[in-house]
Amino acid sequence: MTAYALARIFSKLFGEVDFAAIDTDRNKYPIGSGRVIFTSIHSYFSAMTANYVFIDCERFSKVIQLDPYLVDAQTCSGTNGQSCTQLGKYFCRSLACWKYFCDKCWTRAHTGINSQQPLTEALAHKPLMRNASVS
Repeated sequence: MTAYALARIFSKLFGEVDFAAIDTDRNKYPIGSGRVIFTSIHSYFSAMTANYVFIDCERFSKVIQLDPYLVDAQTCSGTNGQSCTQLGKYFCRSLACWKYFCDKCWTRAHTGINSQQPLTEALAHKPLMRNASVS
């Protein structure tokens, strides 16, 4: 797949695309991931709530997982209106959260304790991590 094809597909599915790229290794060989930047926040959140896209064309069929771009060194968002100075190594992609959390704040926000969400809904939030080696 080319970046142009990726941009056209995502534009048709979610809205206008500003930039698309296929990630490659140092030899310019595709590594199986890409990036898309949308022109509107509405298009971006439409893509993020889709989670997956199935592409079926003449040359191939492929399921693409859609994840938000995560920043390496982002400060924790804190919980219950209280700020936190720790590194936020977990990102909650649930639209109810959409925040970075440290270990302590993740637990506090997602155990149902100090959370406005019922326990079963809070536990359904799954963390994304940019770099698993961050401590």
